[in-house]
Amino acid sequence: VLPSLREKHDEFMLRELVKRWANHKVMVKWLSRFFHYLDRYFIARRSLPPLNEVGLTCFRDLVYQELNGKVRDAVISL
Repeated sequence: VLPSLREKHDEFMLRELVKRWANHKVMVKWLSRFFHYLDRYFIARRSLPPLNEVGLTCFRDLVYQELNGKVRDAVISL
Protein backbone atom coordinates (compact mmCIF):
# COMPACT_ATOMS: atom_id res chain seq x y z
CA VAL A 1 0.00 0.00 0.00
CA LEU A 2 2.69 2.49 0.96
CA PRO A 3 4.75 2.32 -2.26
CA SER A 4 1.69 2.97 -4.42
CA LEU A 5 0.66 5.90 -2.23
CA ARG A 6 4.14 7.42 -2.07
CA GLU A 7 4.39 7.79 -5.83
CA LYS A 8 1.06 9.61 -6.19
CA HIS A 9 0.29 13.21 -5.29
CA ASP A 10 -2.72 15.39 -4.47
CA GLU A 11 -6.08 14.16 -5.76
CA PHE A 12 -4.67 10.91 -7.17
CA MET A 13 -3.10 10.07 -3.82
CA LEU A 14 -6.41 10.74 -2.05
CA ARG A 15 -8.30 8.53 -4.51
CA GLU A 16 -5.76 5.74 -4.04
CA LEU A 17 -5.93 6.12 -0.26
CA VAL A 18 -9.72 5.83 -0.28
CA LYS A 19 -9.52 2.75 -2.52
CA ARG A 20 -6.91 1.11 -0.32
CA TRP A 21 -8.87 1.97 2.86
CA ALA A 22 -12.02 0.36 1.44
CA ASN A 23 -10.03 -2.73 0.46
CA HIS A 24 -8.43 -2.89 3.91
CA LYS A 25 -11.83 -2.72 5.63
CA VAL A 26 -13.07 -5.66 3.52
CA MET A 27 -9.97 -7.69 4.35
CA VAL A 28 -10.29 -6.94 8.06
CA LYS A 29 -13.95 -7.98 7.97
CA TRP A 30 -13.08 -11.31 6.37
CA LEU A 31 -10.16 -11.84 8.73
CA SER A 32 -12.47 -11.21 11.66
CA ARG A 33 -15.00 -13.69 10.28
CA PHE A 34 -12.32 -16.28 9.59
CA PHE A 35 -10.96 -16.09 13.14
CA HIS A 36 -14.34 -15.56 14.82
CA TYR A 37 -13.81 -18.40 17.31
CA LEU A 38 -10.37 -17.09 18.26
CA ASP A 39 -11.70 -13.58 18.61
CA ARG A 40 -14.69 -14.63 20.67
CA TYR A 41 -13.04 -16.96 23.17
CA PHE A 42 -9.26 -16.75 23.28
CA ILE A 43 -8.85 -13.00 22.85
CA ALA A 44 -11.78 -12.18 25.14
CA ARG A 45 -10.34 -14.30 27.94
CA ARG A 46 -6.96 -12.62 27.66
CA SER A 47 -8.52 -9.13 27.68
CA LEU A 48 -6.92 -8.25 24.34
CA PRO A 49 -8.47 -5.87 21.82
CA PRO A 50 -10.70 -7.53 19.18
CA LEU A 51 -9.20 -8.46 15.81
CA ASN A 52 -11.41 -5.96 14.01
CA GLU A 53 -10.04 -3.12 16.12
CA VAL A 54 -6.45 -4.29 15.73
CA GLY A 55 -6.82 -4.51 11.94
CA LEU A 56 -8.16 -0.98 11.64
CA THR A 57 -5.56 0.37 14.05
CA CYS A 58 -2.79 -1.23 11.97
CA PHE A 59 -3.87 0.76 8.91
CA ARG A 60 -3.88 3.95 10.92
CA ASP A 61 -0.49 3.31 12.49
CA LEU A 62 1.33 1.95 9.44
CA VAL A 63 -0.20 3.88 6.55
CA TYR A 64 -2.04 6.97 7.70
CA GLN A 65 0.53 8.13 10.25
CA GLU A 66 3.18 8.22 7.53
CA LEU A 67 0.97 10.03 5.01
CA ASN A 68 -0.84 12.34 7.42
CA GLY A 69 0.94 15.51 6.29
CA LYS A 70 0.57 14.75 2.57
CA VAL A 71 -3.14 13.94 3.01
CA ARG A 72 -3.76 17.16 4.91
CA ASP A 73 -1.96 19.24 2.29
CA ALA A 74 -3.85 17.50 -0.55
CA VAL A 75 -7.22 18.12 1.11
CA ILE A 76 -6.38 21.78 1.76
CA SER A 77 -5.23 22.28 -1.84
CA LEU A 78 -8.52 20.89 -3.14
